[in-house]
Amino acid sequence: MNESTPAAPSKKLHWGWKILVGIGVFFVAMMILGLIVGPQDKPTDKAAPAATSPSTATPTSAAAPASTAAPAAPVTEAAASPPAPVATSPQPAAEPAPAVSGDQQVATAAESYVKQNWGMSPNASWQSFECTPGITCWQPYVVRFAFESGILRPTLQIDRNAQKVLGEKAADTMASFIGFSKEPWAQQIDWVEVTDGSGVHVAQKQVTRR
Repeated sequence: MNESTPAAPSKKLHWGWKILVGIGVFFVAMMILGLIVGPQDKPTDKAAPAATSPSTATPTSAAAPASTAAPAAPVTEAAASPPAPVATSPQPAAEPAPAVSGDQQVATAAESYVKQNWGMSPNASWQSFECTPGITCWQPYVVRFAFESGILRPTLQIDRNAQKVLGEKAADTMASFIGFSKEPWAQQIDWVEVTDGSGVHVAQKQVTRR
């Protein structure tokens, strides 16, 4: 009877091991639960900074073109203005040409016209006319032309008595030439009167329109 009583302590040890195993299982279960729950929280922590990255990158990229597009400097009017003119000494004003009356214009036009019909230049001198040998020439004796009240008066430096034939031939030739002209100045001439150097009448001829 005294040898069967010592078996009681083994039953206490059996319950102690169960408690230890239960605690171990609890800790293992908590560790497994931590591993499962822990990775699900980490993506949310990493997603937060990702949301702020576009806002910080956008202003930097947009500001780059603005810094290079500098406006061109405007051209000032002072650079394109011409140089100042050089001051020169004032020149004396030219004297106005003397007024030419209507009668003088008719006389000058008639004289030029008669010269051209004899093959002379309008500015040539009557004394330069070359006479054909054997022909009576009145041209070298002409001094001037005048016109007044429809009468053209060429002046010849001749003797009105001894050289009257020269005056008559000059009047006849000039009246014939002027009769063929259609110019306005010629329409004003009705008579050609030749005078000598003193203004005395030598010969005359009426202009016939043709």
